[in-house]
Amino acid sequence: MVSVTTWKFSLKKLRPSLSILLLALILMNAIGFYFLLVGLRYDASRSLVKKLDHGAVNEAEKISVAVPLTIPYYNGTEEANRINGEFEYEGDVYRLVSQRVSKDTLYIEYIKDRTASRIESLLADFVSSFTDQSTDHQLIKLPSLLKDYMMSSLAIIAVNSGWTAELNFSESNINFASLTQTVFSPPPKG
Repeated sequence: MVSVTTWKFSLKKLRPSLSILLLALILMNAIGFYFLLVGLRYDASRSLVKKLDHGAVNEAEKISVAVPLTIPYYNGTEEANRINGEFEYEGDVYRLVSQRVSKDTLYIEYIKDRTASRIESLLADFVSSFTDQSTDHQLIKLPSLLKDYMMSSLAIIAVNSGWTAELNFSESNINFASLTQTVFSPPPKG
């Protein structure tokens, strides 16, 4: 049978190890979920790119945009070139499919990436859960709290009297005879 003193002694030994283990578990929960979402986002993006490369995308899902261009001496092509890229607009993720230049217009085709949009919204919710952005407006703000306990005074002290300066006008009498120096020896011969 284990005595009570032995049990307390073993708990004191385990306390630092147990606290480190629990902190590691909390850290892995936070960081692991973030990396899981980033990995899912990468995998969904890669699988959609493979579908786009093989042409296994429904033509009805494609959205086209025409952008006017002014490029001198460009012939243009009538066939579309496959491009990779993505952009986000109003919380939705779109994947670029193809582009072509015809005369003076750039035509870009893209599709909505629904899987990436869902993962991005989950990722944004997850990150916002760690930031302190509460909607409670009854929080005490530090400046208002300090205002009650700190004494402050405001004094305006005039440093100068404005745009005034003292100007002295006088006639200057320059005597060039007083500016000359006396020569004690003749100049050297040379």
